[in-house]
Amino acid sequence: MDYEKPNSISSTPAGKGVEKEIENVKKLRGKKKNNFKLIIETTVVAVLLLLISWAILKLSFNDFNGYIANKKNDEHTSGTYFGSVQKDNEVNGVSNKFERGADVYFSTSVKEPFNRRDVTLTLLNKYGEIESTQMKIKVPVKPESNYVYGVLDQLNDGKSSLEDGDYIFRVTNGNRVLSEGEFSVVENK
Repeated sequence: MDYEKPNSISSTPAGKGVEKEIENVKKLRGKKKNNFKLIIETTVVAVLLLLISWAILKLSFNDFNGYIANKKNDEHTSGTYFGSVQKDNEVNGVSNKFERGADVYFSTSVKEPFNRRDVTLTLLNKYGEIESTQMKIKVPVKPESNYVYGVLDQLNDGKSSLEDGDYIFRVTNGNRVLSEGEFSVVENK
């Protein structure tokens, strides 16, 4: 008895139902591939948006003039210093006297880590024995960091807004003064 296979599944009525099922499965697989592709594309977009948001926050923080780092220091390098230039997280052109309109950069390094998530930066006008707060701002820090630096600008507009006079700059940790420094701004000559 010779048995011949039919050339196609569709040669029988049951075969036509199977063929339709196979087509439906192929369509579903295509949809699943499209869904998987959509999930991957959405994930990539979400990651890119997250990175962009992080970059914007970082830039905003940098414009905020609060910078943190870890720095090895000793008796000679710990403290608060002021300068006219900042390069590679260091203050150069160290001075305590600046002309009006010049940027005043600060660098504060303490011996021990901050052991907090924020420190307070305070800029005070000094009128003899009287102190008047010009700026007081909390900046986030890593608890293990011991160094904070930036530029003093009351208006945060990229131009120095410090008027003529004597100033005190303090870095505090709660009620405890970690470091303090004084400088003066004088009229351009």
